Amino acid sequence: MNVSAIIEAMGGRPSVARLTGVKAAQISHMFTRKYIPSHHIRLFIALRPELNWDELLNANTLEYIPVLMDKGVRDIRYARLRVRGVNACKPVDVQTENNAAESAADTPQ
Repeated sequence: MNVSAIIEAMGGRPSVARLTGVKAAQISHMFTRKYIPSHHIRLFIALRPELNWDELLNANTLEYIPVLMDKGVRDIRYARLRVRGVNACKPVDVQTENNAAESAADTPQ
């Protein structure tokens, strides 16, 4: 986990303190331990899904896959990347596509 890059991406120490409600000493402790509590990471992912979380989290990515793959978080990520002009191909939601195919097959022709 790249603690310094995550805190900088979230706006620096004052912003992180304001977002999380923790004191500056606790943020310094995060730097020292090189660890941010998971509930703060989940908040940061929800607030800034467009960041490259795979790179920021390094080996810790698996723990946060449910948050990263949440449909709402993904939609926000793609919308923000599209606005910024980043070529981000939106992955096909297989479940939605299967439901559409099933409902088309159920309708009489």
